[in-house]
Amino acid sequence: MKRDPICNMEVDEGKGITTEYDGEIYYFCSEGCRDKFLKEKSSKVPRTSYDLIIIGGGPAGLTAAVYAATLRMEAFLITMNLGGQAIDRQHKDRKLHGI
Repeated sequence: MKRDPICNMEVDEGKGITTEYDGEIYYFCSEGCRDKFLKEKSSKVPRTSYDLIIIGGGPAGLTAAVYAATLRMEAFLITMNLGGQAIDRQHKDRKLHGI
């Protein structure tokens, strides 16, 4: 199984839509994803617009990213580290075996 580079869905190699770009074959779940891929690759200008920009990779930021992905929104996550202070604090406050 291959992954669609746009929506990250699994695509069956025998049934998926394909295109070749720079000598590599890409697999897509739909023509819409393929068209979006080709449009992005042919554009000389870097991408500057997103449906959602999330600042912070803590619990709220990661939750927002998950919900954005389920709605197929184009999200951009800005963070210094994933998990945020809540995860760092949890490890310091508790002595958990195996962590």
